[in-house]
Amino acid sequence: PKVSKKRRHNHSSWAFRQLQTFIEYKAREAGIITHYVDPSYTSQTCIRCNHISKNNRNRLSFRCEKCGYENNADLIGAMNIEHKTRDYRYILESQGCMSATRTNA
Repeated sequence: PKVSKKRRHNHSSWAFRQLQTFIEYKAREAGIITHYVDPSYTSQTCIRCNHISKNNRNRLSFRCEKCGYENNADLIGAMNIEHKTRDYRYILESQGCMSATRTNA
């Protein structure tokens, strides 16, 4: 029997949420802060020139229409999320909200 799109979405969302909860728990246990980064446009943004376009991504491949940089689209998305995370961490550190080094207490 065919499963509705809504039911598939709910099932995958539940599994993702369960993984998310487990990671939060383990991070808290280790004294690690968790922060969620907005993934919008991360797989459409060039890591070299920051050009954002739907045309940069074609299924699994990424090719920047501005500078020509090519790579796997999911890898580009992950690298952009890492950059956003580093930017956020830098802001927190520069405002004295967290130390530059993490200690397990």
